[in-house]
Amino acid sequence: MDVNLSMTTITSLSEFFQSSGFQFRVFDMGRHIRTIAAEDFLAIEQAEQAYPYPMQRQAWIGLLGWPEDDTKKHFVWFLRLPLDETGQLSYVVRDDLLRRLVKMAEQGLNGNDDLALQTSMDDNPFGYKPTDERMAIFHAKARKLLGLTPSKYYQHAHDYFAGQLDIDQWSFVGLQGIADVAARLDEDENALNLADIIDTLPDIPFEVLCQCLENEALDMNLSQAIARRATHELAKQEPHAGQIALCLRALSMSQSPGMRRNMLEHILTSKVATDIQILVGISGRCWEDLEDELILHDFLSALACNPEGQDLFNKVLADLFTLPGMRVNIMTALRNPQRTDQLSAALGQFFASIRQSGI
Repeated sequence: MDVNLSMTTITSLSEFFQSSGFQFRVFDMGRHIRTIAAEDFLAIEQAEQAYPYPMQRQAWIGLLGWPEDDTKKHFVWFLRLPLDETGQLSYVVRDDLLRRLVKMAEQGLNGNDDLALQTSMDDNPFGYKPTDERMAIFHAKARKLLGLTPSKYYQHAHDYFAGQLDIDQWSFVGLQGIADVAARLDEDENALNLADIIDTLPDIPFEVLCQCLENEALDMNLSQAIARRATHELAKQEPHAGQIALCLRALSMSQSPGMRRNMLEHILTSKVATDIQILVGISGRCWEDLEDELILHDFLSALACNPEGQDLFNKVLADLFTLPGMRVNIMTALRNPQRTDQLSAALGQFFASIRQSGI
């Protein structure tokens, strides 16, 4: 599609797409894969609000665009945009990206039905390619949003989780099919089927499924099934921290936040509390639960005792500091008289390091 645009009239990515005659959706690709409301993204572009889900001081986004009259001719750009110390998108970065997009528009924007990365973005310093897992999840969500049918791998995955195939025949179930099932929990009784089979799923398909479910708003029934599996693992003499972390991440967008927070409290007082997979799972996927004063205290206490020491403590806290509102919560935790000696020492070293780095 050929368009005639000018940087003198286009001041945001939102305007760029609208002036190009394209519909578009913005996805956060960092902590969770989920859409960002158009009005929120415009406010982010205009520096009226901070990016809500920063990761490593960057905004990881997927831009899905399509002509108003044909959703099959869609295209995708994956962008990793640096943020300033307040979590806002730089005007310099935005304008540089706009110049590149306007140049592309002058050459013509062409979509396809494969959701392939736009090749003309290959030389863009802000472009990146997600991992295969993240790509599969994005594709599944994008096709559902566009009203397109799922991939050819969907039916086999659906039949497996519906119990129509041998439970041990998971090696024939593709990643894209599992992502499609997770993205369509409201179709074909997928949510009900998953809740029924969670307890007996072998570890490998369970791991892949959880990686997909962490991006979905799970209902009570499915959330309870995953929580039961986590509780069962926690009760073992030697619980597998990786399995528990998977359950925790899978519940990170659950419609039952109270259930997740109860599980968090249990995990953070268990023998796996200081495991790196648990700690990173909480900070990367369940950070909103750290608004709870007790959970934040237990999390910081466990983080201070992690096996990798001060380096991991600093990295996790520095990342959390970029999240809107989290800096205030952590500073409040500093004044908790019940903090452990290990936490006090770790916090002291952390703040000594950021005074030099300027985080």
